[in-house]
Amino acid sequence: MHHRQVLAVLLAFTLAFSMAACQQAQQPEPAEDPQEPVPAEPITLQVFAPEELMGIMADAVYRYKGETQNVSIIVTYDEGIVQTAKVEAGVACDIFISDEERFMDWVDFEAGYEANPNGNDCIVEGSRTAFLHGPGNADYSEEKVLVGEVYESDFSAAVCRTTAYPYESGRFIEFLAGGKADDIYEAYGYEPIR
Repeated sequence: MHHRQVLAVLLAFTLAFSMAACQQAQQPEPAEDPQEPVPAEPITLQVFAPEELMGIMADAVYRYKGETQNVSIIVTYDEGIVQTAKVEAGVACDIFISDEERFMDWVDFEAGYEANPNGNDCIVEGSRTAFLHGPGNADYSEEKVLVGEVYESDFSAAVCRTTAYPYESGRFIEFLAGGKADDIYEAYGYEPIR
């Protein structure tokens, strides 16, 4: 079986058994007040990210940690399709970063029925932010990628409904999308999206 077909079967199987999980996971919306203080007690944000961003995320997290107090970040890397299945299944994470728009659509109720036929509602409304463009996973290309060609993708981040820290999660996404990590992206051959 071709690698893509195996991944598609794996995703279909996982999604079939877990589609209700996101609908059950109801968490509070992010805080409206942008002046909300830094948490008094240390917290840890869990981020699911595609493996293509391993270097970028390590550098961005290091920089963010230097600018904030009491917020640590742990990033779990895997293929985008696997991360999507985890988010849909309700595995606890604070931020989901996707390397494919269709994967983010699959867990975003706002994407509509055509892109999200199961009606998954796993990310906080209005938190989805495209922030990066560059080399993606060629296995996800809908067209054949020839040897030597680079498949490019847009990367987006969103706050997950399973978060206990919606405000802090939103602040990290603002950091990723707000220009403070642009030099990191460019060093890895990626371009920020504005």
